[in-house]
Amino acid sequence: MNRFFVWLHTLRSIVLAFRVIAFERFGMVVLTIWAALSLLIVLPVAVVDPSAAAVVAAAAALLYPLVRKAADTRRHRLIRIGDRIEYARTDDDEDYRQRFTVGAVLRYLDAEEVRRTGMYDPLRMEDARHFYLVGSADATDVVTFDQVVGIEIDGPEDDKKGSI
Repeated sequence: MNRFFVWLHTLRSIVLAFRVIAFERFGMVVLTIWAALSLLIVLPVAVVDPSAAAVVAAAAALLYPLVRKAADTRRHRLIRIGDRIEYARTDDDEDYRQRFTVGAVLRYLDAEEVRRTGMYDPLRMEDARHFYLVGSADATDVVTFDQVVGIEIDGPEDDKKGSI
């Protein structure tokens, strides 16, 4: 039974690593997946008719910007509850230096919940669609998806073990 839990923990770590890579290199991941799917269609068509394969490849290339735009609207789904994220702090608009903080995502918030908490400026809220309640060592913050810089690879349970 112990081997099973070690295997599950290893699988969870691999999935987290893939999510971190997908978040950091999102454009490259979308391009790779779209190219692989396009090749699955183009190669069989190329066997039958090479000119039709060229038309299908051109159509796939022309559709890529639409696919990329659709994928960008779903990028926020790479962040899960319990993930450690690095985000830009925007406490003081007059301060020209940008500070980054690491915190754990406690829960997702919708716009109405953010208004009720009063923890975020309503004027800046109109542009954002996805909000997270993030607990850091300093405080608990409401963070928009646009403020998230990256997902940290070590989870919250690693902090308890004293990882470096």
